[in-house]
Amino acid sequence: MSNKIPSPVPSLCDQDKQQIQEWITAAHHSLADASRTNISVGTRISAALDVIVFSSVAVCLATGSNTESKLDDTRNVTETAIRAIGHSETEAARLATLYDWRNRRYDIAESPDIQDIVGTIDSARIFLEAVSIWLRAQGIEFPWLEPRE
Repeated sequence: MSNKIPSPVPSLCDQDKQQIQEWITAAHHSLADASRTNISVGTRISAALDVIVFSSVAVCLATGSNTESKLDDTRNVTETAIRAIGHSETEAARLATLYDWRNRRYDIAESPDIQDIVGTIDSARIFLEAVSIWLRAQGIEFPWLEPRE
């Protein structure tokens, strides 16, 4: 996706920016949950996947994409966000793998192992950072979050 030009952001009102900030805040909370070692690995992976979905919804809102029709299909929301921010092919492939793993979990009750959770949290963190950088470049600030250099 890095060969694509990131999507432009329409003019956003304060209410739109607030909603985007709320989705990013929820993504940060889910990332903290995913990092907790005192909960089950499956719950941690679900929290990490929430990070990806919440971050994706924030991007879709920022670009004016219609998320209402896509929320049932979180993979489409994520793919829309990936294209919008110009996320790397490698990271996009990792996120697709996570959705495949999640689907197997629900289809055949596959249990995650510690490598699954470490990889999922890493992918979620990388994506949230990429989304946050992209949103800041669009003029959407998160004053309560430390900027990363």
